Amino acid sequence: MPRHDPFSQWMETGLAMNAAALTITMRIMKLQQAMLTGDLSGGPEASRMVIEKIIAAQTGALRMGVGLASMALRPPRSLKAAENRTRAAVASGVRPGFKKARANARRLTRTR
Repeated sequence: MPRHDPFSQWMETGLAMNAAALTITMRIMKLQQAMLTGDLSGGPEASRMVIEKIIAAQTGALRMGVGLASMALRPPRSLKAAENRTRAAVASGVRPGFKKARANARRLTRTR
């Protein structure tokens, strides 16, 4: 079960930022390689990058919408419960993007 305390969310955000920076660096190198060979579209990595971002954003928006809708259907009874459920909804909304950033960093830095 994921934790929704501020430190855990801060740590998860830091790890995702590191993975995103690594992914951007590796993708820039792949795009440069494609451009130097004469492929001005950026190669397959450019279209894959855009599709992955769209899918992660849609998944996150859907999950967060479901979390907020559940709060509307069954309102929390205390301020602490409202705070916890809001944190859980936000965490579920950003989790697909975090997972995709880490997966891309692993995929792009793999040695072949």
